[in-house]
Amino acid sequence: MEHLGKRNDGMLQAMDVDIKGVSFRTDGADATVSFKAKGTNAAGLEMSYQLELKEGKWTVKPKPGQGADHGGAAPAHGGASGALPSNHPPIAPAK
Repeated sequence: MEHLGKRNDGMLQAMDVDIKGVSFRTDGADATVSFKAKGTNAAGLEMSYQLELKEGKWTVKPKPGQGADHGGAAPAHGGASGALPSNHPPIAPAK
């Protein structure tokens, strides 16, 4: 949640986020997270995150080609194009 909270696009306020599962490995962990629009029964989207233990705290491990702060999620500032990845859950406008 801390990782997702770094975004400034209102995603956390617009989405229900549910951690579906975490599996631990010797050198890290894998988390499956579900996103769906708040207050709906619509099908959501599941995303996988790789985690690593840094300074006693679990952090999202960046995917190749992603910035260290984003770990595979869309850039917090919209990136160069401002577009979200094709597999990103829908985002409702901030109220």
